[in-house]
Amino acid sequence: MPDGGYEVDPQLLQSAAQTVSDAPKEQLQTPLPSLRDIRISRENLGPGHGTSHSIYVSGVESVIACVDAYLAASESFANGLSSAGRKYSAAEEQTQSDINQAGGF
Repeated sequence: MPDGGYEVDPQLLQSAAQTVSDAPKEQLQTPLPSLRDIRISRENLGPGHGTSHSIYVSGVESVIACVDAYLAASESFANGLSSAGRKYSAAEEQTQSDINQAGGF
């Protein structure tokens, strides 16, 4: 490793990518579908709270949108980690090949 450089383990990047991709999906596997299925009418809120119905529905929709954005961002980050791992692996293989060729192996 050169002075001031760094070393990357591509397998650790792949493992991290898998965790970043899987963990949010696993944690939200049960609550997200339930959240999407919430159907509350004005009448369900009762006579004193019917005017809050649109605010409630808007809030639920906002939470769903946030969760969807979180899942998409997690997947995008996982894809970036995985891509970086593949690029490091390819670079290491190319470097090894270049060294072997230069050494006559």
